[in-house]
Amino acid sequence: VSVRRLLERRIEMRIPEFDLQLAFRGTAGNGHLNVVAAFCELVPEVIDTVRWAVQDAAKYGHSDVVKFLLLYNSRQYAQKPEVAEGNLTRDPPASQTDQGTTMSALTDQDHHQNTVYQFYVFDQVILEALHASITGNQPTVLEYVLSLLHPEHVNNFLQGSFSSPALTQAADSGSSQIVELLLHHYAQAFVESTIIGAASAASFKGHFEPVKLIRE
Repeated sequence: VSVRRLLERRIEMRIPEFDLQLAFRGTAGNGHLNVVAAFCELVPEVIDTVRWAVQDAAKYGHSDVVKFLLLYNSRQYAQKPEVAEGNLTRDPPASQTDQGTTMSALTDQDHHQNTVYQFYVFDQVILEALHASITGNQPTVLEYVLSLLHPEHVNNFLQGSFSSPALTQAADSGSSQIVELLLHHYAQAFVESTIIGAASAASFKGHFEPVKLIRE
């Protein structure tokens, strides 16, 4: 309640926008979903900081916050005039957090029906979540974000169309749980040279557990 009152009085109290954005990121990074929802509802300016908030939440394994922010971001994009004639013009149902903070969001059914369209155009926000979940060694978050993408886009990310291959990133970061996940569920996405390169990256950094997993 006190947070909501503070946000509602932010203009009267002359709280700098930069401070609000920092607070928003810190809240996301600490996994406080209800406060994140309050920020999104009461402080429209935070939309410019969503990519960083998603990154912070993903890095520290807060899947619920990552999910909320990605859906919030997709809804904000859907309301832009340039996509008014697209397939995102339906008014999504409202969802409530357990403390009563109301925030419109797409249902799982709705967002999966539009996955290919919605989440491809947000590649930068999605990429922030994917990279952060890898470097933060957060397999649950990584699996969730990958589940939002069309299979073709999953393969593009895993194979390194947007940056280095995911397996190489994980090995280089010493993220053994991510390496294990990728090899178990997505091994077909990696060519032999990528696997060898990932093992080399892990060895160079002294991350021996990922090397062991790759060689097995």
